[in-house]
Amino acid sequence: MAFLLELIPIIAEAVTDAAPEIIPNVIDTIPEVAPEVGEDTIPEATETAGEGGGGTAAAQSASKVPVFDMTASGTTAGANAAQQAIVQGAVAFGRWVATQAAKQALFYAGMKAVTAIFQGLTTNPLYAGLADEVLSTNSAADGLHAATNAWAQWSTAHYDNRASYGSVDVMGTSMTHFAILQSNLGALNDILTTSVAPALVAFKGSSAYPDLVTLRAALLAYAQKVKAQSDSILMYEALMIEDGLEFYGLAIEQAIAALS
Repeated sequence: MAFLLELIPIIAEAVTDAAPEIIPNVIDTIPEVAPEVGEDTIPEATETAGEGGGGTAAAQSASKVPVFDMTASGTTAGANAAQQAIVQGAVAFGRWVATQAAKQALFYAGMKAVTAIFQGLTTNPLYAGLADEVLSTNSAADGLHAATNAWAQWSTAHYDNRASYGSVDVMGTSMTHFAILQSNLGALNDILTTSVAPALVAFKGSSAYPDLVTLRAALLAYAQKVKAQSDSILMYEALMIEDGLEFYGLAIEQAIAALS
C-alpha cells in the first residue's frame, strides 16, 4: 500500500507544471495585517458509527477522545468514507488514503503555483506586502500538509495494528481509536477541499488582497482543526505515539502564527 503514496509527489509536480500563469492586478493599498479568525472547538462524539472491536488498552470515555461533529457541513462524507474503507479491508483502506492524498496534492500544488508567481514580486513596492503574505501563507500550508500527510502515511502502515490502540464508547457504539483518527482525517480533508480550496481558486483568479484575506482566514480555520487533532493525539493517543505517530505540535503552532 505504501507505493500508492509514492505517486503523490509525481501528481503534485505535474499539476504545478500545468498551472496557468497568474497576472497580478494593481493593488493601491495593502493592509499589513489580515483579520484574525476565532478558534473553533471540536464537539464531542455524536452519532458516528465506526469499526467495532476492543483493543489491548483500557477503554476511555467519549469525552476524552474529541471527535469532529459529523453533522457539520462538509465533514460527513469524508468521515463516512473513512469508516467504509476501514471495514472493507487493507486494500480498500490503502486506496482511500491514496485518494485523500491526491486531493491534498492538487490543493498544495495550486498553492505552490500561486506562490511561484509572487516570489518574484517581493522587491516590487507595489506588490511587496501582498507577496510577503502569500509566501507566509504558503509556509503555513507546508506545515499543515506535513502533519496531515504524515498522519495518513502512518495510518496506512499501521492498519493491521488498528485494534491494539484501544476502543471507546461513542454514544453506545464501540469505536476504535484508529477509526476515530481516520474519521477525523477524512473530515479534515473535506474542510480543505470544500472551504479552503475554493478560496485559493478565487485568489488565483483575482490576485486581489481581499481574496487573499479570505484564503488566509479559511486556512486558519482549517489549521485550528488540525491543531485540535494534534492536541488529541498528544493527550489521548499514547499507544499510537509509542508506535511512531507524531503530533506535529510545533509545525502546526507555527502555521497558525503565520496566518494570525
